[in-house]
Amino acid sequence: MLTKALLWLGATTGRAGLIAGRRTGHFMSVSLLDSQVAALDTPTGEPLVFRQDVVSGIDQIAQASVDWLRKTLP
Repeated sequence: MLTKALLWLGATTGRAGLIAGRRTGHFMSVSLLDSQVAALDTPTGEPLVFRQDVVSGIDQIAQASVDWLRKTLP
């Protein structure tokens, strides 16, 4: 039996500066990044979706995702 799950990496508008600040010389300005984040449809209420804020560190995102998968999937 194959079960599909989605790891949704998102950010809230206004926190884009934290993301953009990590990358120097990136082509996308903070205001453009904010508009892109605002335009996303967040999968709220969808089954088997784990939402994680991209502002979290990669180690925290990875560990939380693995923990969720182990707890959620058969």
